[in-house]
Amino acid sequence: EKIPSSGAFFHQSIETESPNRRRKGSLVQNHRGRWLCLLNNMEARLRIAFLTLGCKLNYAETSTYERKLLRDAKGLEVVPWSQGADLYLVNTCSVTEHSDKKCRNIIRKLHRQSPEAAIFVTGCYAELKRPEIEALEGVQKVFGAKEKSQVVPRMVDHILSLSSSVTADGKSPVCS
Repeated sequence: EKIPSSGAFFHQSIETESPNRRRKGSLVQNHRGRWLCLLNNMEARLRIAFLTLGCKLNYAETSTYERKLLRDAKGLEVVPWSQGADLYLVNTCSVTEHSDKKCRNIIRKLHRQSPEAAIFVTGCYAELKRPEIEALEGVQKVFGAKEKSQVVPRMVDHILSLSSSVTADGKSPVCS
């Protein structure tokens, strides 16, 4: 069956065998067409990658974002950015013209690698050159310095919107 064009969605109940127990859940399809197994508490395994450019502050902030996202959006799988992901968080630097160029190139590379992925961008470059970043393909949201407190809540909202807009048609899921 195909996804209904009317926007109606459905889930198919399933049971999976794990080494220790049998679990119930639903098959769903994420925005990239990847089949997922949502188990018991409806946690999907979306792949997320974090990429940090710049100073030690950026690395500390990225670590905080990662910790909070893993706490607030259960079921995320952290992967290296080079393996492709469903979501990216890029913490940027803007110390020199070269670092600006490097940030743009990285964002473009992420989009080429995973064209359906949502890319979220924060950091100094995001603060100083928001329109330039917003114009790049794949960028979902840009967070300036005053919006840093919104990075995790906005990303969690995006993750929840993905899981509420998926469907199943009996294909094999990706279950963990």
